[in-house]
Amino acid sequence: MKNKAKALVLSAALLSSTANAIDLSGTIFDKAAKAYNLDPLLVYSVALAESASGRGNGS
Repeated sequence: MKNKAKALVLSAALLSSTANAIDLSGTIFDKAAKAYNLDPLLVYSVALAESASGRGNGS
């Protein structure tokens, strides 16, 4: 029963939240994207994915 209640609360919180657009203009991601004719959001997304992946060797 507790798990169902937690799932219900989490679902309600996620469904009631609003999405905010990310403005990357003027950031380092925007500058790098312009240099290679890419979308700044793509460059930002790759940076987030790479920084979250970790090195895997403990250092």
